[in-house]
Amino acid sequence: MSAILSFIICILIILVLTVKFRMPPFVSLVGAAFLFGAMEGVGMGLLASTVTGGAASIFKVLGIIVFSGVVIARVLRESGNIDRIVFDVQKRIKAPTRTGGLIGYILSVPLMCGITTFVLVSPILSRFNVNKDVLKHTLFASSIGATLSYVLIYPSPVVVTIVDGLADHIADPWKIDLFTVPLSLVLILVFLCSVGALLKRRGTVESMGRIQEPDVERWRAWLPVLMPFILIGVGLVFPPLSFLSNINIALFGSLLLALAVVGRDVRSKALHEGTKNAGLIIFDLCGAGAFGAVIAASSFPDEVFDLLVGVIPPILLPFILAMSIQAAQGSRVVTATVTTSIIVTTTLPFTLDPVALVLMICGGAFMFSTVTDPFFWLITRVTHEDVRTVSWRYTVPLLCAGTVTMLAGLIVQAF
Repeated sequence: MSAILSFIICILIILVLTVKFRMPPFVSLVGAAFLFGAMEGVGMGLLASTVTGGAASIFKVLGIIVFSGVVIARVLRESGNIDRIVFDVQKRIKAPTRTGGLIGYILSVPLMCGITTFVLVSPILSRFNVNKDVLKHTLFASSIGATLSYVLIYPSPVVVTIVDGLADHIADPWKIDLFTVPLSLVLILVFLCSVGALLKRRGTVESMGRIQEPDVERWRAWLPVLMPFILIGVGLVFPPLSFLSNINIALFGSLLLALAVVGRDVRSKALHEGTKNAGLIIFDLCGAGAFGAVIAASSFPDEVFDLLVGVIPPILLPFILAMSIQAAQGSRVVTATVTTSIIVTTTLPFTLDPVALVLMICGGAFMFSTVTDPFFWLITRVTHEDVRTVSWRYTVPLLCAGTVTMLAGLIVQAF
């Protein structure tokens, strides 16, 4: 059977299992990995080792940073420190929608998960003393802000996964942020200005009553969030301490600090709940590694390359692959993992600019974030909006962000 046909069948099965049966991604992805290998005639012994090897490779890359980010988020929640962070941002920004968007954007990278960030801040944003329309736009702004930084800025898991797959072609991953940070800032500012203009045209004033200042020391709240960047900056500036720029060391060090500045009860509960949440996330990501490893080891990359060469520009292939995988299963890290696993087996990393390649995969990861995206359904539950409204306020802005990111990749490749 053609590897492309096998891939399409597996993607459709993942789609059905995800949407209709709400199957955990780990189960659907690992099952699809075994099915794909069986359809390709791979022996069970080799197939099993490929599946477990692919899962292990993802745990090696993301295990520590995902665990650290999720537990830090639980510490912020259980200690009430997140209330101080939101208060400080709102006090300076004033507009509720901009507060929500910037809070999501700021916290998503150190917490290593856009969904975790939204779960953490949405209850606080929901307490804002604003009218219903402004509140819902504030929640949507938070989800968009969290997704933009999560998908574009290194060292988020999405970009870390891509960089790890392209390690032989990217000498300094931090240079990627020279392109992606300005791009993400432009995107979030344009989005927030658009929301503000929309509310103004409706005659809605973004005002809110006075918020009581939390009885939480500012340094206790902000230090765990800022510490990863502090450690990374020290490591980049001072060569003898370069080990601190390793994201695993920076995040784990920040986790230890976050646990040290809170009481025993908070520490115990944060570790207990954070470990459960991180375990679910890590297992799902390992499932993506398993599926990606089996596909990369097959004839699929060669078949796709032979089919599309001469039909579309090679630079668009990573974007199209990522877009298709994202639409099928919804997880952006899974999209990055599987797409990179496929692309790295072709000649594209040798012929395309590495930054352009990263941008194309990230652009595809923004696209078609609808019913297969767990974030989509979370926003639906939190905002109590219907599918059409969530699609308009969440899916469409991300589709625009993906298109702009793809165009940025084309510009980088051209110049």
